Amino acid sequence: MLIILSADIFIPPLLLTARSSHVPTVLRTSAISLLSECASTQPISLIRYLENLSEGMVDLLQVESPKSHTTEEEDMNEDPISKSSKLPPLRRAALHFLQVLIKESTLLLYESPEQDALLSEAFLRRARITLGYLASTDPDQVVRVMAREAEEATRQLQSGV
Repeated sequence: MLIILSADIFIPPLLLTARSSHVPTVLRTSAISLLSECASTQPISLIRYLENLSEGMVDLLQVESPKSHTTEEEDMNEDPISKSSKLPPLRRAALHFLQVLIKESTLLLYESPEQDALLSEAFLRRARITLGYLASTDPDQVVRVMAREAEEATRQLQSGV
């Protein structure tokens, strides 16, 4: 119970930071990385937020993906306070977090087969479409590989493996 209560203290501000476009990209990326670490360390603490967090990461991936292959070759090391949301590390962090959430959902479903699905079928379908699009169009090769891996994890969760 204590873990879940402490999650209520730190998850909303981290999620707010991750979604705020006026915050430097490096801080948004760090907030998502901290959420990933929480999900990996204590997944049960995020169950209440699972659908909201997952949808938030898919929304971020849809909005923050470059519209063409001619993206700015900006580096967060060159401009650490850049607010450019098109930088690959932001998408990489969102993909990693989404994959952790999907993996943990799969494990929880596997451990408790009588439990209802934690993520809706409509969300999983939307996530697979978004991830498939990123896997074939993103200009960053690492993002494309991560999107393929997350899409496969989503497919496994849908099939109930």
